[in-house]
Amino acid sequence: LEHPQPNPRPQTENDVLRSKGKQSSRAHAVNGVENEAQKTAPHHEIAGGQTSACRTDPDHPASPGDQDPAKHHEDEHALPAAAVWGLNASPIRRPPEVSPTRRGASRSWRRDQLQLRRRGLASLVWHPSNLAGSLKPHRTVEAHSLEVNLLKILFVCTGNICRSPIAEQLLSRRFEGTKIQVDSAGTRARAGVGMTPEAIQFAGDVGVPVASSKLHRSSLISTARLVTADLALAMTREHRRQLVEMEPAAVRRVFTLRELDRLLDGVSDGELEEVVHPYAASAPALRLAQLLSFVASRRGTLLPPMDSGLDDVVDPFGRSVETYRVSVRQITEALPAAERVLRLALA
Repeated sequence: LEHPQPNPRPQTENDVLRSKGKQSSRAHAVNGVENEAQKTAPHHEIAGGQTSACRTDPDHPASPGDQDPAKHHEDEHALPAAAVWGLNASPIRRPPEVSPTRRGASRSWRRDQLQLRRRGLASLVWHPSNLAGSLKPHRTVEAHSLEVNLLKILFVCTGNICRSPIAEQLLSRRFEGTKIQVDSAGTRARAGVGMTPEAIQFAGDVGVPVASSKLHRSSLISTARLVTADLALAMTREHRRQLVEMEPAAVRRVFTLRELDRLLDGVSDGELEEVVHPYAASAPALRLAQLLSFVASRRGTLLPPMDSGLDDVVDPFGRSVETYRVSVRQITEALPAAERVLRLALA
């Protein structure tokens, strides 16, 4: 009895390319004149009016069809010309090999990033495939905050000589001896400028030593400083807009000082403790990130103020003494809201 023959395997695109390659090899072996013409011509016309590089390009090796026919028949595993060069004579580049160790590290990094984004975390890590260190750092929480349980707070105004240094020094004194680092900067600051005499005077009236105020020197805000800040408090909505444009991912941790106070108005300590309770054993940076995400979510549930200027701290630079007094009063009235959130993050 004859055994039934299995159904032939359906012909694939690779089979078609391979058969065309063999036909092309035979044609080149028979017609030596055509072979020489293709070796000397820099470009040749193909169907549809397109052009492609000659196969004798020094940057690309010759295809098996251009080699000795005897050597071609000896190597049974050599790829045909059409399979190597494609239908339009353009080389097909094989993807680089990836070691299992590097592939596993990349998967682990992506998995960790997904978990951190779901939790709303923030800090600096590098992708493991960035061996040269040329990629932009991504924000997560390990690099600066989890390592030393440090919270970085950044105050921002225009020149960094009036409002933001007063707020910086007031908050620094309230958290002296804790793992909170307070800094300030300006969106249009000139580096190395001291506080104005009026700012030094009114800062002293609210408890900041004059010697400390005289040591302050202005600095310009940068993306690196914004990326590493766990909380950025701007003096006006315009400052906040500029910060978010610099680092769009920071939108949930950038507030104006008075906006933070307004959003926390009416929120009890019990509600905030419920937000941070699942992260009681976590680092302060993680707890602060959860609190700020909760506060930022209230932007869509509360009506905006009747006067949009209520979220701003007035700029006293070059203005009257009374304007300085109003500016300092607005800072001191709104600062307890930031202090409240930070103490819950440290608890």
